[in-house]
Amino acid sequence: MRKQIRGKPRYQRVLLKLSGEALMGDQGFGVDP
Repeated sequence: MRKQIRGKPRYQRVLLKLSGEALMGDQGFGVDP
């Protein structure tokens, strides 16, 4: 595996994961309406 010097794709993936967890409601899944 090659190391990417510019870690943009991985960084965006982390942001997506964090934003997804932030959107989770008390149910623990999906988007809280």
